[in-house]
Amino acid sequence: MNGLIRSFIAIPLPADVHHSLENFSRKMGLVDRSNGLRPVKPENIHITLKFLGDITQQQVKDLSACLDQSVDALVPFNVEIRGVGAFPGRQKSPRVIWVGASPSAPLQQVYKTIDSATQRIGFPSENRPFSPHLTLARVSLPGGSASQRVIESLMKLTSEPFFGQFQVNKVVLFKSLLQPGGTIYSTLSSHHFKK
Repeated sequence: MNGLIRSFIAIPLPADVHHSLENFSRKMGLVDRSNGLRPVKPENIHITLKFLGDITQQQVKDLSACLDQSVDALVPFNVEIRGVGAFPGRQKSPRVIWVGASPSAPLQQVYKTIDSATQRIGFPSENRPFSPHLTLARVSLPGGSASQRVIESLMKLTSEPFFGQFQVNKVVLFKSLLQPGGTIYSTLSSHHFKK
């Protein structure tokens, strides 16, 4: 054991949104691994802001202090979890099935605040633009007929699914522990916005 902690910064979801996402995933066949999908456990779904990789205990302390200072200026806001899509797009053998989070502008502001703050203590900026979303499942066999059928049924939904609304008032530094039975997330520290 090397003592490093695999970690990321994210916006957690309330239990009722987790429950809505779980019901939708079951209804649409996203939890069936025989479809060539790897579903995300409902309790593990969140809005990722920045993946940090393996960090030391000292970096956990530095990040916690940095996040406390940087998010104190942010104001709580409401976000809706709605819509469904796939990355990189259904015509290009999608690898990720996601749901959206809106409005985008305040989420982009949280992301920019986090990215800027973590850069100051040595974590490089992300190479790709931030796109607020929640991952429901990953495609194990891109282009496979079973996963393609599930994705096509998602894209043919006649109304945009709505999974709930909640107030974003904090970010969390999470620990990610890879286990044979699936990844386990635990909170390293929570950082609340301005009251």
